[in-house]
Amino acid sequence: MDSALRSQLAAAGVTPECAATIALVRDALARVGDKVPPRVEYALTPLGRSLSDTVSHVVRWVQENQGEIVRHRELFDGADPAAP
Repeated sequence: MDSALRSQLAAAGVTPECAATIALVRDALARVGDKVPPRVEYALTPLGRSLSDTVSHVVRWVQENQGEIVRHRELFDGADPAAP
């Protein structure tokens, strides 16, 4: 989402979660239901569903490497910034 759109949404009091939903709808990756009375209903579009395999691979990679990622974060967070 570009900064101009982000600024407009913030000025309108749109929450980050709502802005993320707007971005998904804008990119045709999700849609929002239009039932009356209004209620929140989200669904992926065919384009959004086409990302399923890719996202699944990323999730699997994160799960498999989470321990190593956490160790590196801990090393980084505990590192002496003055050390070479």
